[in-house]
Amino acid sequence: MLPAGPTVIDMFANAALYYGAVHMLARERGPAEARLPFDIAKANFYAAARHGMDASIAWFGGEERPVRGVIDELCTTARDGLERHGVENSLIDRYLDIVASRTASGRNGAAWQLAHHRRHGDLFRLTADYLEHQRSGMPVHQWPV
Repeated sequence: MLPAGPTVIDMFANAALYYGAVHMLARERGPAEARLPFDIAKANFYAAARHGMDASIAWFGGEERPVRGVIDELCTTARDGLERHGVENSLIDRYLDIVASRTASGRNGAAWQLAHHRRHGDLFRLTADYLEHQRSGMPVHQWPV
């Protein structure tokens, strides 16, 4: 989860989403894996790997949903979890807004790399630009292609 960065601020945003959501999901009745069996989670993993934020996945209760909608729902869940942990609202807003902006724009690290390669077709330049943008500290959804 953390190496998915690609910048430090993106990693903090990922961690905020993860830890806030996990805190709340753990508080719900029954284990999450009972509501989302491993074979469905595995299929979701491969769907997300193939289609990124354009994927549809099976969610709790077996309902097929766009992954962006699931991320939006998890942001709300994560906000509740972070508030229960006593995290300051300004930090919650800062990090979960990054997740929401990535989701709305469809621009995460993988999407940026694919768009950059389609535009420039040069892996050396992709690597150099990636490193330059990492050093900028801007979240990936703000990186130019």
